[in-house]
Amino acid sequence: MVPETIAVHIITQAAQIHSRHLDLEERRIQLRALEKNLDHRLEMEDRNIEMARIQAALARDLIHALIDRRIEAVQDGFKAVLNIYNEQSRSYEEEKKKYKDADDMATDPLLAVNYQKRISQIDREQEKIRMDSHLLYMEMNTMIIIIGGSMPSIPMINQRTLRLS
Repeated sequence: MVPETIAVHIITQAAQIHSRHLDLEERRIQLRALEKNLDHRLEMEDRNIEMARIQAALARDLIHALIDRRIEAVQDGFKAVLNIYNEQSRSYEEEKKKYKDADDMATDPLLAVNYQKRISQIDREQEKIRMDSHLLYMEMNTMIIIIGGSMPSIPMINQRTLRLS
């Protein structure tokens, strides 16, 4: 081989080595870019997963709050109706007392019979109120347990008046 050919061959080989070196360097840069891209994607996925967890926790808390509010609303509604029944029963009791006092003081037998008749009507009305309130109380127990609550406390005086216990 002629020295000129050797020199051309060496230069060609050096150019090929340099070209390979540049290719390798370019591929190394591409790999680093790909690695950075993957790291970024993983980071974004981690953030998305965390956001999904936060959103799920928020939705769960919101649902629990709505259920608790619904339970409270049902309990409050039943308590209000029981209080109305209680007031009606007390009102009838006061009216009954007046008629009993008037009956005890009555000298006219016809008037006494009218008082006793009215007392009997009041007793029937009170019994209806007690039956209705007892049925409502039983329905209230069932309804509140179905929606996941527990029975609210009812004042003892109302329990005695309505004969719930």
